[in-house]
Amino acid sequence: MMKIIIVSPHPNDVESIVQIDKQVIGTDSRNDYLERAVQEGRCLIAKTDQEIQGFLIHDQHFF
Repeated sequence: MMKIIIVSPHPNDVESIVQIDKQVIGTDSRNDYLERAVQEGRCLIAKTDQEIQGFLIHDQHFF
């Protein structure tokens, strides 16, 4: 059974996050947005054995 942990990313995880995002939406146009979210502590990542499997960005500016 694969163990998945949810943690805050390190700044050096941004490239992996951008690559996952690019696979999903087909472009790396959100690179700056994703990097800023990591810097501001608004990102979580799901990891298995040091490999990032997914990410979440939370934003409270939509109200």
